[in-house]
Amino acid sequence: MRAKSGEWSNLRLRYAFVLIALGFTQLYSQDPLTLNPGQSVYRVGKHVAYLEDPLNSLEIDDIVAAAASQRFTLSKTESLNFGHTSSAFWLMFRLQPQAEESENVPSADYILDIGYPQYQEITLYVMTNIGTVDMRLENGLNTHWKGKLFQQPDYFSLPSISQSTLYFLRMTSGSSMAAPIRLWEHQAYARHLLLKRLLLGIYYGILAAMLLYNLFLFWVVRDKTYIYYVLYVFCYGIYQFAFDGLAALYMPNANPEMGITVMVAMGLISLSFGLQFTRSFLQLKEIAAIFDRAVLGIALFFPLYISLIFILPANVYNRIGNLITPLFSITLITAGILALPARRKLARLFLAAAGAFAIGMFIRILRNTGVLPANIITTYAVHYGSVIEMILLSLGLGARINTLRAERDQAYNSARDQLASNLHDEVGSTLSGIMLFANAMDKVGDEQEKQRFIGKIKQSAIDAQERMRDLLWTINPANDSWDVLLAKMQRFASDLFDSLEIQYDIDFPERVSLKNLDVEQRQHFWLIYKEIVNNIAKHANTNYAHIGLSIHGHTVKLLVLDRGIGFDGHTKIDSYGIENIYQRAAKLGGTAELDSAPGEGTKWSLKFSV
Repeated sequence: MRAKSGEWSNLRLRYAFVLIALGFTQLYSQDPLTLNPGQSVYRVGKHVAYLEDPLNSLEIDDIVAAAASQRFTLSKTESLNFGHTSSAFWLMFRLQPQAEESENVPSADYILDIGYPQYQEITLYVMTNIGTVDMRLENGLNTHWKGKLFQQPDYFSLPSISQSTLYFLRMTSGSSMAAPIRLWEHQAYARHLLLKRLLLGIYYGILAAMLLYNLFLFWVVRDKTYIYYVLYVFCYGIYQFAFDGLAALYMPNANPEMGITVMVAMGLISLSFGLQFTRSFLQLKEIAAIFDRAVLGIALFFPLYISLIFILPANVYNRIGNLITPLFSITLITAGILALPARRKLARLFLAAAGAFAIGMFIRILRNTGVLPANIITTYAVHYGSVIEMILLSLGLGARINTLRAERDQAYNSARDQLASNLHDEVGSTLSGIMLFANAMDKVGDEQEKQRFIGKIKQSAIDAQERMRDLLWTINPANDSWDVLLAKMQRFASDLFDSLEIQYDIDFPERVSLKNLDVEQRQHFWLIYKEIVNNIAKHANTNYAHIGLSIHGHTVKLLVLDRGIGFDGHTKIDSYGIENIYQRAAKLGGTAELDSAPGEGTKWSLKFSV
């Protein structure tokens, strides 16, 4: 097959010998494709016979011999599809003009369109005389196809067909193998290619518009859901761009094998971002925590699978890859169904989008595995499904802005109600106590007793002022960040311990990447912390205290301990505010643990998720 020009004469003799020995008349037993003047496009599939070369070892003379001995299989479909395979395939077909012997019929220029741009190598042998290869043409990703007229790796410009001509086509691919072969009149193919690139341009233009629009929304709302969508669209667009053969066209120095690797990698990474988008968009953690962790595991597995491309054979890797896409689609649809009760409107849009993508991918898989023929519907099914998916998801993200606004308003109203309740419960009760002390002071005549009530009134006023200050601090938006909260916590403890000459160390992370606590969470967390630190100052009788805060994933853990006198936690719950700490920890969605005994110090552990 790799014969040089100087060897053609010897090959011709070999062909002739083989053909004479095996009977060349059987070679033309299949139905030839007759070319009619005025017809601009032909489907070649049902005029083709094919032969699989599992070892990639057959030469053209072996193939001619195989044809003569009728080892080729006649095609019964217009679009051949061999699925994922590492074999080479040989196709054989014959073209003849309508009036083969008439000199009045002008010959036309034709383009043989293989219709699948993923072939690494395709070689066409042209035979007009028995035993003679008149021409050998090459194309494919591994050849210099960019210098050709139409800059496509999957076509051949045929010489004028003025007589019956036999063609042998050898094909190898690093992925799936399809051959929806058509024969075009030269100008008709140019128009077809122009229309194809125009439609692909519209497709990628829509993807780019969705990407830029949601990138702008991310800049406005700063919600990670939007950036997951942007990354999903970007990576998927790169994958599809490469699959359509456009990456190789517009990257002149690209290595074909590396291009396939990058294409597969971008496809898997896009699926990973798609699952992260699903988790965030539907807020799966709040709806189905266990399923959310499973989705996260799948999302992390997809990028890890990329490394196996260097270990597994290409056909095995691709066959496993065919299982990954259904897994992705099933996961998306399951997530949408689980979210329906809680996120009805968004979940419906999401399910419609996931369904469109799943249908497109399912059709592609059936085509890649040879179940469905390769045609304009099956070849571009994923384009149709993915563009519908991207548009529907973008509409969902637009609607999500209203959802976020409603949630923000709800949180604001909840915070306002909570503030009113706290003012009533804490400050109101303190003011009531001041009034009671004032009334009691009017009824006593003893000056010393009056001074005692005045002291209680002052202390109550100080307590009311401090509680009011805490409430105002927690609802101030300027204090939303973790940096501000941790700075306040450190300053409070250090001022208090320094005034009492208690040695201490505070171990806080320099930076916290978790989302900020809402108003209610921040209030509960701060008041728990303040109560524990105050208890050390008032009751521990210690010379050392330690405060540490650590982050593990989305879990916050606060540890506070001292080397003081300790106490029996079961007998002093009321006086030390322990029950209040437990209640606030529960409202945080976490747990608080106390470890103390007389003479052994005290340790508090608080754990909650953000």
